[in-house]
Amino acid sequence: MTLTINVDGASRGNPGPSACAAVFYRDGVVVKQSARVIGSATNNEAEYRALLGALRYLPSIRQPGEVVEILSDSQLIVNQVIGVWNCNTSHLLPLCEEAQALIASQGAAQGRITLRWIPRAQNTAADALGNRVLDRQASA
Repeated sequence: MTLTINVDGASRGNPGPSACAAVFYRDGVVVKQSARVIGSATNNEAEYRALLGALRYLPSIRQPGEVVEILSDSQLIVNQVIGVWNCNTSHLLPLCEEAQALIASQGAAQGRITLRWIPRAQNTAADALGNRVLDRQASA
């Protein structure tokens, strides 16, 4: 069995009002959607918060032995977390290190977790969810 998680951050301005979102799929079927406003943040902070939110929620939804694939349309976040690129931005470094630690600890305890970049066009559900949360906040 495979649990796929699409994550995305949304920011209106850089920095500006921001949200993070995750859509969880088990064998292609949506099993959970989550989005929240995170206040003023950069687009990269919002992307990291989306990833961290999914990783923190993962133990409550993951089934024993389930392979986890996390998909993001942020090349920066993916490449920093998997170690292809260095994280040299002081406010992003703690977020990157936390994501790496969560992946390492949960992967070691439960099985394989992969983080992979996908084109934005393949991340429309998480993108729409994050933007809907921001739209609701703006109209409130």
